[in-house]
Amino acid sequence: MQEWLLSNREWVFSGAGIFAITVIFSILSAMITLYLKRRYQSKLRKKLQVVTNIVQFDLSADESGIDNESLLVSYKSKEYRNLCYYSVKVTNIGASAINNQSLLFTIPKIAQVIESSVQPSNSSISVMRKINDDTQDEVHSIDRLENSESVSITYLVNLEKVDEMKCIPRGIDNIDYSYDNKQSTTNDTELLVMFIAVFIFVDIVPVIGSALQGLIVFVSAPLIVRIVRTLLVNRGSIRNSVNITGGISMKERANLIIDQKN
Repeated sequence: MQEWLLSNREWVFSGAGIFAITVIFSILSAMITLYLKRRYQSKLRKKLQVVTNIVQFDLSADESGIDNESLLVSYKSKEYRNLCYYSVKVTNIGASAINNQSLLFTIPKIAQVIESSVQPSNSSISVMRKINDDTQDEVHSIDRLENSESVSITYLVNLEKVDEMKCIPRGIDNIDYSYDNKQSTTNDTELLVMFIAVFIFVDIVPVIGSALQGLIVFVSAPLIVRIVRTLLVNRGSIRNSVNITGGISMKERANLIIDQKN
């Protein structure tokens, strides 16, 4: 390296050489700072996943020879015309714990609530339930959710239009709510593109260029692993999804039935 510096000292100490080296180190320093800052902020920001599962015990209006109006579903020796299963599972998918998370369940007055249950993933999780006296709305307050901990709240109701029931998370600031099983890779991808650009750019600097490229690879390795892991998770979700192309016309009381076949 000493021989190279002696033979290229004019370029190294020239305005162009100093400018190129300064720019490279400035960009690399800014990228590392940005990466560490985003990583720190990501750990601090809370993330809650909300997944809703609805099952309506009903027949399609297109089923020939069957009178849907005469169909009754029996549960514990009682018959119901519009029995529905409504379940919401909330999971802490962030690194930080979530304190005092509230879930507001809006339940129509015409709905007949048959049963409800609360199932935390850990017995140490406390869930308080409060019912509005004027309406059937309920608020479930969760004291604390650590990483990967979850709470499932289930209702069994007699309700014709189950989509009128809603679950609204509230009461927490600086939190991201996710309403599906997929995770976003947008920010990580943008940062990875910046790392690749600098990796290519530093190659023009003799001797220290290889060292800088090695440093970039070392810093970006956790980012690449996280992106690949997220893509694999999303790919698994896509395999269980259904894509429908074109319009679908249905009657008001009709149901869309999709059967999975191997």
